[in-house]
Amino acid sequence: MFKRAKITHFIDTITRCTDEFIHSGQLIDNCVNKKFTEQFNRLFLKIFEAIAFDYDPSADTSASSSSSLSSALADFMQESARAMLAAGLPRFLQHLFLRLNRKYQQARAIVHYHVLAIINQELSRIEPMDRKPNTLIESLVSSLRDDGLTKEELFDEVVLFIVAGTETSSSALAWFVYFASKNPSVQEQIKMELRQHNVTVNTPLTGELLDKLVYVECVIKEVLRHAPIAAGIARNILQDDEIGKGIHVDDIPAIRVRAGDMIYIMITNLHHDPRYWNLDPQQFLLERFLGEDCHHHPYAFLPFGGGHRACAGRELAFFELKTIITRLMQFLTFIDCNQNTGGYQQKTICFPKNLAVIVRFDNEIAIKD
Repeated sequence: MFKRAKITHFIDTITRCTDEFIHSGQLIDNCVNKKFTEQFNRLFLKIFEAIAFDYDPSADTSASSSSSLSSALADFMQESARAMLAAGLPRFLQHLFLRLNRKYQQARAIVHYHVLAIINQELSRIEPMDRKPNTLIESLVSSLRDDGLTKEELFDEVVLFIVAGTETSSSALAWFVYFASKNPSVQEQIKMELRQHNVTVNTPLTGELLDKLVYVECVIKEVLRHAPIAAGIARNILQDDEIGKGIHVDDIPAIRVRAGDMIYIMITNLHHDPRYWNLDPQQFLLERFLGEDCHHHPYAFLPFGGGHRACAGRELAFFELKTIITRLMQFLTFIDCNQNTGGYQQKTICFPKNLAVIVRFDNEIAIKD
């Protein structure tokens, strides 16, 4: 459902939502913007709801939708994360903390309202029962109709997909703005590539055009290498085994693991390990994916995990990022300023901590020249 062949026709939806963001008045020419994280969250939320659920919360004029779903999701995840970080506490105390947490309960009520609206909207549609589901919400609701999931279980699944489809990609886009502002030559190269393909502010984006933008793709890869969506992933061991048995690497001995153990794979460390990268992995260098490091070890670069448990939405996320970044570069330039001091804030996902960038609107002549 999230494979490239099935998502390319959503390019018009992604472009339309991005254009609305660019021209909505949220971005002011030659002014510092400190709200990219929140703005990108709302942008990806709107895109994902349109693609996966065919749902627009702004179309609902009831009192429950007057509060921002995006803000409610942020509060919902922040307070949930606080409870999860208290891993040493008994489970009932974690639940008690959330039950007594007013901010969490208010956020959950708003999220619950909208998720049920998504589910009920799909249930109200009259479709042939033997037709194969074409969207994520059709697939999930078909399980509800077949007595597979309860409504509360379906609620949890929908919330999980919303968070996975918005927080992750918005984090990557925020990091792109940060690294692009710190590396002006990156934006110059992107705009040069656009000129080479005769792309102006009036050029509609297509899947065929995106495939030609090799440099934009390298930019996204380098952003995800420097700031992976998740710092690490965990895997449970199902049976006794020995990692590295018969393989001698730098005299590192084999490691015995037992069923029930948990292994943490630190993606950030792999992405910056000099043993697997020819060019300095501490440097932000797009060229690595065009030359020396284009044939890197497959497990040295894991922005979406790896193996059969890799992120199911990785192709959609990459397609969204490439479309949005290309569209932003058709209109905008991000300029570094003294307030753009970097650092990171660890939420469910890692976001730039102090992202403050001057936004400049380019004119069409600047792109053509």
